[in-house]
Amino acid sequence: MMEGTVIDTTLAAILLGTGAFPAAAIIRQLIELLKHVFPALDAKVSGALQAFILSAVLYVFAYVAVVGANASAESAFAAFLAWLACATSAVGINSSLGHVRATRGG
Repeated sequence: MMEGTVIDTTLAAILLGTGAFPAAAIIRQLIELLKHVFPALDAKVSGALQAFILSAVLYVFAYVAVVGANASAESAFAAFLAWLACATSAVGINSSLGHVRATRGG
């Protein structure tokens, strides 16, 4: 696999701080896909809210899948911080793309 790409991102990797950006990119692409498949969703729910919710779902799923029965307050806090970085990035990417589209008229 290509090192350092979204292709080699695993559930365990996104729970690390360095996994936040690839996870945000995955979330952003998923939002774009959902916008095209379900146009009504895009009209009713902001991209920022979609990014927030989808990133939370991804991180809860990753945490349960990777940590499972070995969960602790420390690992939950670490996962929360990783999610916070991802959600902030995903919402920021969404806002930036929205601004570019608005200023370019598209």
